[in-house]
This record gives sequence, C-alpha cells and structure tokens, in this order.
Amino acid sequence: MKKVMRTNKKSLQTMEMTTVEKLPSGLTLENKRRAFETASVYVGTYNKYNNGSIAGKWMNLSDYESKEDFYKACRELHKDEKDPEFMFQDWESVPRSFIGESSISENFFELKNAIEDSYIDDDVYMELFDYGYIDENDDPQDIVSRVE
Repeated sequence: MKKVMRTNKKSLQTMEMTTVEKLPSGLTLENKRRAFETASVYVGTYNKYNNGSIAGKWMNLSDYESKEDFYKACRELHKDEKDPEFMFQDWESVPRSFIGESSISENFFELKNAIEDSYIDDDVYMELFDYGYIDENDDPQDIVSRVE
C-alpha cells in the first residue's frame, strides 16, 4: 500500500491507497495542480533599484532546468550592466525557504524537476514547506518518495 499525503485547510491527513488508478478526487497527472509550473520571480538589479528604477521582468522558473540556466537568462535580461547584482523583488509559488531577495536555492530546481511526474498536487508540497515538515535542505528525491 502506498501512503499519500493530502492536505486540507486545518490539518495534514494521510490516506492509504493501493494503486495509482485510485487517486483521490480523480487526481491524475493530467489534471493535478502544478504550482511549480507557475513559479515566477520578478528580477531586477540592485544598481537599477538604487538609481530609482525597478526595471526588470517576471521570469517563469519552469522555463529553466537549473539555477545556472536561470542566472544565464537573468544576465541576458540585464546585459546593459557589466556585472549585474540580481534583486528578486517579488516571487510567486516559490516556498519561502528557497528564495531570498538576492538568491535562489539550487534545490528549488532539483525539487521542481523531481516532482514533475508526481501525481500529488504541487500545493501539497508547498504546504509541507510552509509548515516546516520538509525544507530546502532535504533531498528532492527523498521528499517525493516520502510524500507519495
């Protein structure tokens, strides 16, 4: 039997399941909520901000396989600066523990890639991060196997 963690607004619940065909609430890979697909960051630079500009762009993190790919796109976006110091001014659908004003964790991309084929709603993972059941230092593959 597989244990699947599902959440509701008040508590975490564990449900017993025997096969993938018996997903709760008709959940399938095709209709699961994919919060990580909509994860995005508004990327500006400290130089622009310190000079009175918030010029930047919302970047969808699902467009990048790794932190290196993401930073390469950020450098291209701010190629008007010789050595841009990126400032993540806002973000959505990124667990708090994975991002700060000036950095994003490599583990975010590893986790995003690891849960891509999971049938569990991405929102479940988000809540587990928010409540501290898992954190950014946990191995992404281990997180997926514990949740599924």
